[in-house]
Amino acid sequence: MQRLGQWVWVLAAGMLAAVGGCENANPPGMRAPSSTVDQMSVVQAARTAQSGEPGSTLGQGGGQSMQPIYGNNTVMVIEPVEWGQLKPGMNVAYSDPFGNRIVHQLLYMQNGVWVAKGLNNMWPDKYAVTPKNLIGVVYGSFQTDVPDEPAAQP
Repeated sequence: MQRLGQWVWVLAAGMLAAVGGCENANPPGMRAPSSTVDQMSVVQAARTAQSGEPGSTLGQGGGQSMQPIYGNNTVMVIEPVEWGQLKPGMNVAYSDPFGNRIVHQLLYMQNGVWVAKGLNNMWPDKYAVTPKNLIGVVYGSFQTDVPDEPAAQP
């Protein structure tokens, strides 16, 4: 059984502020996805979409860096992907050197590693996506708006 972990879409807010901050406002007229479905139902739907392949996992996200694509409390299905299949524009999960799991969008490959960035962040991520820290690609996402509900344990 996998454990539903907390995903981090922004590195540390202080780190981003140190390099100039990030834009956290959604574009005019754009809202993050929302739903009245309870979190347990969302987790069950995500489990149904999961492949069951080794490395397939669920993650729960929060933060502003990937809005309006993913809102707070989004449950994501992360599927393993071959390094050679990555392309610009894919939303991927990876770990930074401190073990934080991040979901951001791939921008371009440089010197054999991928540069990623949150949609609302002004600057690319400080840490590159590498074959060693890549967790997978976001295969699906499911939204709940139930505030402060403890994460369900799959």
